[in-house]
Amino acid sequence: MVFELKVPDHLEEGVFANYARVWHTRSEFTVDFAFAPSNREQLDEARLVSRVGLPTIFLFQLIRELNSDMTEYEREFGEIPRFDAED
Repeated sequence: MVFELKVPDHLEEGVFANYARVWHTRSEFTVDFAFAPSNREQLDEARLVSRVGLPTIFLFQLIRELNSDMTEYEREFGEIPRFDAED
C-alpha cells in the first residue's frame, strides 16, 4: 500500500539515533532508539529518543523493506561499512 505521508510540523525535524535495543512480547516487537555520544570511553548510558511498538505481523514486511532499501543504497553508494557493537 502506497499513500502520502503527512508529517506534522513538530515532527518534521525527526530525531537522531545511533543505538537501538529490540525487545518483544508474544504479540509485538518494541524498538527503543537512543542517542549515545560517540566520545565516551564506555557506553554506560544513552538517552532514549523514540520508542516504537510494532505488531509482530508487521515486522516481516518492515525487514523486507529495509533489506530492499539497503540493497538499493549499496548499489548506488557502495557497501555499507559494518561495525562491531563492542567498538
